[in-house]
Amino acid sequence: MRGRLLIGAIFLVLLVSAIPTAMADEPPHVTITAPANGATVNGTIEIAGNAWDDYQVLGVKVHIDAGEWWMATDTSGNDTWWTWSTSWDTTKVANGWHRIGAITWDNASQHGDAAIEVYVLNEEPNHAPWVTIVLPPDHSTVRGTVTVHGHSGDADANDAVELVQVKIDAGEWVNATPSADGWGHWTFDWDTTTVDDGWHAFAARAFDGEKYSEVVVFEYLVDNVPNGNGAPVVKILHPENHATVWGIVLVHGTAADSDDGDRVVECDLRILTLNQECAALTGNSLNFGNVSTGLTQVNQDTLRGWGARDYDWQWSIGVQQELLPMLHCQS
Repeated sequence: MRGRLLIGAIFLVLLVSAIPTAMADEPPHVTITAPANGATVNGTIEIAGNAWDDYQVLGVKVHIDAGEWWMATDTSGNDTWWTWSTSWDTTKVANGWHRIGAITWDNASQHGDAAIEVYVLNEEPNHAPWVTIVLPPDHSTVRGTVTVHGHSGDADANDAVELVQVKIDAGEWVNATPSADGWGHWTFDWDTTTVDDGWHAFAARAFDGEKYSEVVVFEYLVDNVPNGNGAPVVKILHPENHATVWGIVLVHGTAADSDDGDRVVECDLRILTLNQECAALTGNSLNFGNVSTGLTQVNQDTLRGWGARDYDWQWSIGVQQELLPMLHCQS
């Protein structure tokens, strides 16, 4: 009987002593195997490692410096998290030293963690250069050969402008000329006689070897052709030269101007002291002018109805009294 009690007591002691041992779960473990501690990294890299526990790992999370944690991926194939990985875009942080941290946990809410440091070294992003046109000012009138001046530059610390190009209207891009100190100041000699007179767009752009700047456009008025305005020509068709006239007479004729774009005609019934019929015409009105108040009126439909034309123009004037000597029309 005593033997049985002794065996029972020993079994109870062993059972009681074994319970704390089974419940005393160890915290999980995690390591970072890639990249190596102290490595130099750039671009998007893989962060990988191992995790294990004496019972069950439930997950692994990773973060950079003091940033937000994100979930890694279990790559073990058996839900143990023995191997895990995630990716990290290092361009999201500044160049320099950064801390990669990893944490794991088990079903007993116990945690394990690990950390390494890596040096991020990415190429700085390239920003487009800039360019300006300085002289002549925008909307200037130019003629002959004019030297266009401008500036250019690049905001990136280790970058510089390699080329400035210009073009006229829809023409081809051609290279400008840098100053002795480089493209900070550039020039272009433009022979304006190669284009027609009128408004033209002068564009410039800079290039840093990778990116072009925004295109800058000035507008210039080219004026090379001298104003060789020739006199217009007028001819009286009726009445004929030296004809005798009386009563109401219709005087009509033709007028023309050989200059492209010129308008015809101004008609001037002069010699008011003799004729006293029409006022002299003044200015460049599209109509012929005003009739003197109180005097016999000229034919208004004829004077005002036709307007101005840039080709041969026929005209006629009705006079309500006998024409006196020296009455004439002048274009």
